[in-house]
Amino acid sequence: MGRSLVLPGNRWRSLVLPGASWCAVASANTLAQVAPKAPGDARYEGCSQPNVHKNPSIRIHLYCRVIDHLGDVGASLRLARDLARLGYRLRLYCDRPDLAHALNDEQGEAPDGPEPFPAQHASASPDLPAGACMHPVVEICAWPCETDVQEAVDAPAHLIISAFGCELPAQVRASLAPPSPARSEGEASGESGDTSPPLWIHLDYLSAEAWVGGFHGRPSIKPDGARQIFVFPGFDAQSAGLPGTPPEHGPGADHEASQSLDPAPSGARKMSEARPLSIFAYAYAHAHLGSWSASIARAFRGQGHTGAAAHPTAILTIPAAHEHQWPSLKAWLATESLGLNLLAQCPQMLWDERLAASDLLLVRGEDSWVFAMRSGVPWLWQPYPQEPLTLQRKLAALLGRMEDCLGELPGWNAWKIALLAWGQAQMPPDDALEVLMQQWPRSAWHRLARQWALKCNAAQSLADGLALWIPGQRAAPAGARMSHHAQPL
Repeated sequence: MGRSLVLPGNRWRSLVLPGASWCAVASANTLAQVAPKAPGDARYEGCSQPNVHKNPSIRIHLYCRVIDHLGDVGASLRLARDLARLGYRLRLYCDRPDLAHALNDEQGEAPDGPEPFPAQHASASPDLPAGACMHPVVEICAWPCETDVQEAVDAPAHLIISAFGCELPAQVRASLAPPSPARSEGEASGESGDTSPPLWIHLDYLSAEAWVGGFHGRPSIKPDGARQIFVFPGFDAQSAGLPGTPPEHGPGADHEASQSLDPAPSGARKMSEARPLSIFAYAYAHAHLGSWSASIARAFRGQGHTGAAAHPTAILTIPAAHEHQWPSLKAWLATESLGLNLLAQCPQMLWDERLAASDLLLVRGEDSWVFAMRSGVPWLWQPYPQEPLTLQRKLAALLGRMEDCLGELPGWNAWKIALLAWGQAQMPPDDALEVLMQQWPRSAWHRLARQWALKCNAAQSLADGLALWIPGQRAAPAGARMSHHAQPL
């Protein structure tokens, strides 16, 4: 059976290739983040900047198993696009390719000209660095089964990423063991090419906890000799960096605008007395979503935002697929003069736009949480369900880092109280929410969210951290690769 390479967007194009599995290609939709960081960028102090924009020959295979609805594949697809923007050739293997395709649709215009894979390059463009990908692409492939896994082995990657530590297909995993003595002797005598196994990364979840710096970059040697490197995203220089990239119009994207901490919203978020408050909620089922929405709306009304006649004070938007989590939510909200909007499953680009256009974000997991932090929109975060003490430690670690940045600003104590309550699925703290909603939309909450977004968007991204690490690892002999702290990510 052939495999189809499909470029989503307003123009569709298919290409049938020989092979056993089907794939699709995602096109990144923005060029603003292609340019390399300036040589004086503080994120690169103490190290030389690699030429990461001339790496179309470096192949990266990212493996993802879906556990938490769209969160795992969403985070994986976002990282794959970020790496593709840096010039790498990306292939995403997913056990739910239908979800990957649903997130990928309409991710930008299909490039004109020759076939889209390998990626087109735009060295002649005056607006892009030489070798930068004008239309970076990501292959989206079904999880290899026993009948077609040989394709993944026969077209080996230079780097394999196990997203969130997922188990690899058996044959792919076997290919990561170092070559046998016989193969090594053949290589030394010139009878074969490079037989070094691919680099193998265990990509873990984002955490603000202090132990991340001590474990990030450590290798794990398996019984067959395979070497797995643990990569921990985080919030400081001892981690691999923060996932994602700054939103196009988020804090830090515009240098001049970022010099001011004026919290006044712009564009779609500019408020008028007649417009309802827009609350976007992507929450776990144990959240008291109705109570939180009502408490926020009461605090909003307390600031004189009464809404137009016959219109709700606030509108809560949730994914349509989550409506069953709160079966009586719509009727309950109606008693509080609140509206409910159900968002159908949509591409990641449109999901991001919807979050960015909202007034308040109640998010969960990792991918939407990272976007919320980078957006500058007021937000609350609900971690993955886990043991209560573990969850409390994760929240405390995040709040500790935020307090270092925000502790002297008005409203921080109220936001901290709200973050703890929402994160632990408690009832809403009405007094804290009233403080946070004061002077909306020029509130202390806006100022705090914007200040934290500026800090996040100035930090090294996960993709940049990997790009700094890959060249040194590829140049090192296989046996010398990545002893702990020798070549940190």
